Amino acid sequence: TSPLVLALTCDGPWVYAGLNGGGVWRSPDYGATWSPARAGLDQLSTFHLLTSGGNVFAATWDGVFLSADHGDAWTAAGLQTHGVTALRAFGGALYAGTFDGQVWRSPDNGATWSPLGASFAPDAVNDIQRVGTLLYAAVYGRGVYRMPEGSSSWTPVNGGLPELYVQSLAESGGVLLV
Repeated sequence: TSPLVLALTCDGPWVYAGLNGGGVWRSPDYGATWSPARAGLDQLSTFHLLTSGGNVFAATWDGVFLSADHGDAWTAAGLQTHGVTALRAFGGALYAGTFDGQVWRSPDNGATWSPLGASFAPDAVNDIQRVGTLLYAAVYGRGVYRMPEGSSSWTPVNGGLPELYVQSLAESGGVLLV
């Protein structure tokens, strides 16, 4: 297994780690002990993990996968023809960014997905973040883009960025952190 952890998420005492080529590992006791949680995951590179509504979601080269049992079993949850590089949950919906440059939204835990705005192809969407009613996408080599709720177009917001290779985004107190 690869020692490179690409993703971490927690749900109470449960901690989940996504490894580069090593699949998902889980700990039921805040990281004191670990075991593999890969049943149903054919692709072992896991780029993002998130917990939402008691479920665990994994973003992989083979799409989004869902586990409702702490990683005992994984089932496909959409975008299986896309390498999913980013995964977030906001306001009861899932958002995914793909290697082929598209941001997607699912209102139903991955049963259906709709693209948001134009694709950034050939550049990957590395991360997604929401601040208020604004959705942000970190796009490989292009910086950060913003889309207001209800809109269908992305606008670059790169003023002051020293580098356009943005890997991750965060929100704190209503402020986007790059």
